Amino acid sequence: MLSFLNPEWWQRLRHRRGFGIHSPSAYRFITEVLNERLPYYGYERLDSLDADPHLARLLFRVLVATGPRRVGILCADSARRIILEDITKAALPHAGLFASSGSSDFVIVDSDSGEEFPGRLGSKGAFIIDSDRRRRRRSLDGLTSGSSFDNGRGIAVVTINSGIPRQHFNVKF
Repeated sequence: MLSFLNPEWWQRLRHRRGFGIHSPSAYRFITEVLNERLPYYGYERLDSLDADPHLARLLFRVLVATGPRRVGILCADSARRIILEDITKAALPHAGLFASSGSSDFVIVDSDSGEEFPGRLGSKGAFIIDSDRRRRRRSLDGLTSGSSFDNGRGIAVVTINSGIPRQHFNVKF
C-alpha cells in the first residue's frame, strides 16, 4: 500500500509542524527538539563519527533537551555501543554512562542490535531504536505519565513528566 494513503502517515506529517498538538510541552519538544533544522554546537564533532548523521543529531538534541546526569546505554553490538557513547559524551560531557537502566535518568535502547527493552525507563526518558513497530509499542505500553513520540520508522522518544498524563504522538522526525 502506498504510504501517503495511510492515515498514520498524514497524522505524522501534520504533527511534524505541531498541528493538532495541544500540549504546550509536547509542542515545544516536537518543534524545538525533534524537528529542529538549525545547526547545534556539537554537529561538527558528530559528523566525524561513523554514525548515521540523522540518528546522531536527533539523539544529540534529545539528550541536550532532557539533560540527564546518568545515561544507560543498552546495546548488544559493541561497535554501535561505542558510537552511542560518543554521541552521549558529545552532548553531555559530564554525564555518567552505565550499561544498565537501573540507576539511569535516561535510557538509550538499541533493540535492533539484539538488546531487550528493560522493564524500567529512565526517570527523565528513553530513546528507543527498534525497527519492529509492535515491539516498540509494547515497550511504551507501561508508560503511565509523560509523552512518547514515534516516527513510525524505527525510533521512539519518551520524555517522563509525572505532572501530565500519558500522551502518545505519531510524528515525522
